[in-house]
Amino acid sequence: MPDIWKVVNTVRYMTLRQWRYRLYYTARNRLIKRKVRHRKSNMIPQPLSLYYRNDLHRSESVICADNICKLQFNTVSDLIKKFDNQVDWDLSQEEYRLVCFKINSFRWLLDLSDAYKYTGNSAYIKKGFEFIDDWHQRNGTVISGDKWNPYVIAERIMNWIGFCSEYCVMQNKDISLYAGWIYEQARELNVSLEYHLAANHLLSEGKALLAAGVFLKDSGFYKSGKKLLDKEFKAQFLSDGGHYERSISYHVESLQQYFEALVILTICQDSEASDFAEMMKEPYRYLNGMIGVSGEIPLFNDAAYDYPFYNAADFLATSGMIYKSSPTNGKIGEYYRRWNITDFKKENIDWKARDLYESTGYMHHKIKVGKDEYSFFFDAGDGGPDSNLGHAHADALGILLSGLEKNILTDSGVFTYKPGLERDHCRATRAHNTIEIDGKNSAEIWGAFRVAKRGHSKILKYEQSKDFLHIRASHDGYGRCLKSQTVHIRDIVIAESQIIIRDSISGKYGHKAVSRFHIGPKCTVNQADSNTCDIDGCVRIKSDLSMRLAGCNIAEFFGQKEVSTCIEIPFDTSENKEITVTIQIMSKEK
Repeated sequence: MPDIWKVVNTVRYMTLRQWRYRLYYTARNRLIKRKVRHRKSNMIPQPLSLYYRNDLHRSESVICADNICKLQFNTVSDLIKKFDNQVDWDLSQEEYRLVCFKINSFRWLLDLSDAYKYTGNSAYIKKGFEFIDDWHQRNGTVISGDKWNPYVIAERIMNWIGFCSEYCVMQNKDISLYAGWIYEQARELNVSLEYHLAANHLLSEGKALLAAGVFLKDSGFYKSGKKLLDKEFKAQFLSDGGHYERSISYHVESLQQYFEALVILTICQDSEASDFAEMMKEPYRYLNGMIGVSGEIPLFNDAAYDYPFYNAADFLATSGMIYKSSPTNGKIGEYYRRWNITDFKKENIDWKARDLYESTGYMHHKIKVGKDEYSFFFDAGDGGPDSNLGHAHADALGILLSGLEKNILTDSGVFTYKPGLERDHCRATRAHNTIEIDGKNSAEIWGAFRVAKRGHSKILKYEQSKDFLHIRASHDGYGRCLKSQTVHIRDIVIAESQIIIRDSISGKYGHKAVSRFHIGPKCTVNQADSNTCDIDGCVRIKSDLSMRLAGCNIAEFFGQKEVSTCIEIPFDTSENKEITVTIQIMSKEK
């Protein structure tokens, strides 16, 4: 049972809309046994194959498809769920909700589709329809459990529409029958939209209604989905183009909903397609600016290179279908090849990136040393909107440094979304490259997706010239979590190949503090002396105080831990209110 004050300090930031829908859905789902409203119809839907139509020739899909046919599903964090005789769609014995989400979303139908297109074996498609038939037979009467979660419904609608549109004719299936089932789910989704959560969930649900509207030739679903997407864009994307949750992974997943919606609008020859393309410019530009020289995104807050979206550069490349010029950091991959926008009048776009994105508070500065280039990231922003900190970490004023081939200073990442010690650790301040005070977090994280007491970051100074950059930012979270007027101020000065980080802790009382720097798992660390560490012989970290090396785990990919090293610099603020660390990047050229 969580501490009552944690609950109070969490819910006090909820909006009126969140309160209204959370109370309504809680009462409705507990007090009413809700049944599916069946619809008998002979309508002929409009096929909408979406990402099922393209042949990618993925040999690896055959292994996945063969396992699925044996009732063995790869779900999340490399967790394999195996069933004996039939799929348990409820997964009543499974505590990790994402496992249930993954299986009931039917995204794995793509593996069956890809395996068929690679081998020509129609048994994979036949098995897919058997799964759909089984799900509806056993779950198509009463609305209950995570299998009827709105976000899961939205994902399932998209996959059923794509799969049925592509293969019903081939398998001599009555597409109108499946259209009726999809209608039942779209109707339930339309009355259960997650306004209390918003974020990417609500965007996915809006897009699914849009797709259902086209497939079912239902103007009500279509208008509802388009209106929701238009309204939420204004709420969720900030003026610098970044998503309000301050996670680049969720920025990608949220923008993805608009890209796929744009594809649907274009298929329908909707005149507002160009309006969507216009408003998506800033988010695409933002993503282009947030991809480092390694081709990867910064792992601030809940972010991973492969979850919820497996390749940010691949998604970024889709902008080339919409605009007249391609982004500098886009890279065509599997996701891009699943889509095609035809007969679309391409828009002009300027891909010039900037260093500082003021609304989200993120800075990405590139450093050139000889022929080598490095990306330096600084998080001077909040953890997200106060009303929705589900994906926030206590990582205020954290930094990252990456080279072309590897991360040098990295983030501990996200290993799991399952409540428990591992989830608590990856969100904790000690798991990030910033200052921990008195063993506490700079935000009161709890549960798997909750934050109680929290502070805010503020950029106090930003000055940049050709060979010089100075940024100063503060965070007041410790002033709430420690019950004292404690403020962490971090100054960063970058001059050519040198990065100077100066931290000061202001406050009335003395505190025990630790400054940490997590080293990328591919790097080699050697401690030259008590105040100096060398990384791969090309980066030197020097402090005015003694440092020590400690072990740590890094999860750059969701659910995959790697052992690495963390540099720790402990100090007492009653003796040292300020600590300076210098990072010197040395040329590899001889």
